Parts: sequence; C-alpha cells; structure tokens
Amino acid sequence: PEDTPVGRTRREVAVPNPPPEPPPPAIPPDLDVDTELDEDEEEQPDEPTAAGGGFPWRTVAISTAIASPFVLLVGAMVAVIVLKRRRSARRRSGPPAARVAGAWYELVDRLTEQGAAPPRAATRREVALGLREAEVVAPDEADALLALADDVDLAAFHPEPPPDDVADRAWDRAELVTCGLWARRSPVRRAVQRVDPRPLLRREETHVDA
Repeated sequence: PEDTPVGRTRREVAVPNPPPEPPPPAIPPDLDVDTELDEDEEEQPDEPTAAGGGFPWRTVAISTAIASPFVLLVGAMVAVIVLKRRRSARRRSGPPAARVAGAWYELVDRLTEQGAAPPRAATRREVALGLREAEVVAPDEADALLALADDVDLAAFHPEPPPDDVADRAWDRAELVTCGLWARRSPVRRAVQRVDPRPLLRREETHVDA
C-alpha cells in the first residue's frame, strides 16, 4: 500500500452554476397592438398639406361644384340683358315706319315683364283702352298710349311713309309710359324685370299689322 502524505489534502469540489435570469414579464396582447400602432404612426411620413407641395384637388372640386350653378345663373341673366338691349337698338334703327312699330313692340315687352302682356288678337287701340280701364297706366300715360297706338296704325296703313319726327315722337311716348310703369315698381322688382326672359320668347314682329 502507498503511504498517504500527512497534512492538508486538496480536493476538487464542483461549483454549482449561477441561477438563470428570470424571464421578461408577459405583456397583454392589447398592449402589444397599441405599441405596434404607435410604431407604425411614427414611421409613416406626414401627409402633405395645402401649404406644402400637394395641390388641394378636393377643395377645388368641391368649390367648383358649389359655384357652378351660381355662375350659370349669372351668365343666363347677363345673356338676357344683352339680348334685350340688342333688340331695342335694332328697333330704334331702320326706316321711320319700322321705328314706329318698334316703339310699340318695345312697350309691349315692358308690359309683358309686368304680367300685363296684351292679347295678340286685340288691336292696339283696344290694348290702350283696356290698360286704361284696368288702371295699369296713369291717366296721362293712357293718353300717350292711345296716341302711340294711333301713330302705329297710321304708319301701317297710310300710303305715304311717316316722317322721322313721327318715329321720334312714338319712342318718346313709349318711354313716357315705360317710365311710369317702372316708377311704380320697387327696386327689387325692377331688377327682376330686367332679367325676365319672357319678352324674348314672344314672336319677333317684322311688320306693322292691324
């Protein structure tokens, strides 16, 4: 047998491994979704604003859709006013007989705008007497209207054409009656009558008839 040395002996002892680190705490599923949404929002770039590089097409489209009916309405009213002025200028030109007739038809247009359009079958004198009896015109206006009706009939049936002063007088009488009709209307009513298209729908008279 071998001799065992006397004294201290050295033994190799196994050292236990350190305990493992505790696992991370479990996060509820809803917290994970919120975290992912927050991360996605941070990663998405900011949308361009009107002040930036993007053109506001949506705003322009909405504004155009809202403004289109208004623009069409204003355009139609302007067109009515222009057509009425052109017709009036045409009636003031030409030979004296045509100008006398034009004065009468211009007055008929003003009556049409006020809802007092004379019937086509009635003569001009019948129209003048009817307007006087209905008190649509004042007494002095009724006298001018009767004289205008007589001038138109005379220009239509006289073998000789009327002189220029008769045509000028016819327009003066028509304007006298027209001014009286307009004076008895409110400013709003007069504005509505200016854009009333009903006179343009009447048949354009090309000659003076009885």
